[in-house]
Amino acid sequence: MASIYLAQSKIEQAIAAYQKGINVNEKSIILPLQKASLHESIGDFTGAKILYENVLAQNPDVEPAINNLASLLTDRFPSEENINKAVALSERFKSATEPYYLDTYAWTQTLKGNFDNAQGILERVVSLSPDVAVFNYHLGALYLKQDNKVEAENYLKKAVSLAEKQKDQTILDNANKLLESF
Repeated sequence: MASIYLAQSKIEQAIAAYQKGINVNEKSIILPLQKASLHESIGDFTGAKILYENVLAQNPDVEPAINNLASLLTDRFPSEENINKAVALSERFKSATEPYYLDTYAWTQTLKGNFDNAQGILERVVSLSPDVAVFNYHLGALYLKQDNKVEAENYLKKAVSLAEKQKDQTILDNANKLLESF
């Protein structure tokens, strides 16, 4: 039912439909993940965070919830405590094959100042998925933190170009802000 509401751009009804499904099937993992994703897409990051935390309280091994919560903690709720929590959550992704999981791990390492640890991983992530704006942004931001302005500019400009095509305003704004800092 939620999918039908989403197709009709009836966001509140879709949220209510997900919640009704969650209420009926309290052990569902898929429904809260879908609802959390919807909350993220409409900018309700607190609602998404709560849902991911609830999923992990029920089952601490749900990797999409781990990844998405770690990303939210670093990108939307940045604090030393939340970055430390994101580092701990994403540690399991150190040798992942999924680029998004690897990126989350490497980004948390970047934010903790472990640049050498993050660099090879982010370079690998971009080589695996060169057309993902956030991956290029993370690598460019890392290079900037390492004072490698040539490489930083290269990847940040690519992130801007990709973010424009993918209509990712957050990455577009963040990458442009870093480019303006040169």
